[in-house]
Amino acid sequence: VVAASATVGLLGQEGRTLRRTLLPTIYYLVFVGAMGLVAVHVLGIRDPLM
Repeated sequence: VVAASATVGLLGQEGRTLRRTLLPTIYYLVFVGAMGLVAVHVLGIRDPLM
């Protein structure tokens, strides 16, 4: 976050950037986790190396 903020000229506003991206990050994590659970438990997809 610090490097990206410095690149686009938002130096010193890292906290604001983190707060703005927290909710979308949580949304994507929950969505991908739910997709993984559906893949394993509903579709029966397993790790081919196991």
